[in-house]
Amino acid sequence: MRIPHQLACAAVAVLLGTACGAGEGEQLIPPATPAPTATATLTLTPSASPGTSTGLPEEPGPKTRAEYLDSLNGIDPALTSPDDDTAVLRGRQTCQMIAETEGREDRDEVRGVEVRELFAVSGYEADGADAELIMAAVRKHLCPDM
Repeated sequence: MRIPHQLACAAVAVLLGTACGAGEGEQLIPPATPAPTATATLTLTPSASPGTSTGLPEEPGPKTRAEYLDSLNGIDPALTSPDDDTAVLRGRQTCQMIAETEGREDRDEVRGVEVRELFAVSGYEADGADAELIMAAVRKHLCPDM
């Protein structure tokens, strides 16, 4: 007797849900729409010709690489997470971004945002001062001509 009673209650619940629901073709909950953003984003992808003004600079040599990683570790050891290769790639992408934003009036703001996004790692989020330190390390060691 108990199971038929439960089945009857379930059927009533389904019917009530259908009857009280939206009309045909309507949705009960409107679809989520992304909020508009006012930030500029850049797509940073490796170039076919490293070393050009729009591409990634070449991989640093062992000494320069070690000095760059030491600079990042001095700011915060989390910046070299998850590994050194990723930290070097982020730096090279920062060089590319510097070149791509050179003529922009809002380049300092865009660069600050991009550096904070590129170097956001688990357990660490760069603030404005750290973003400047990261940019200085990148420029000094990976793209000194910029």
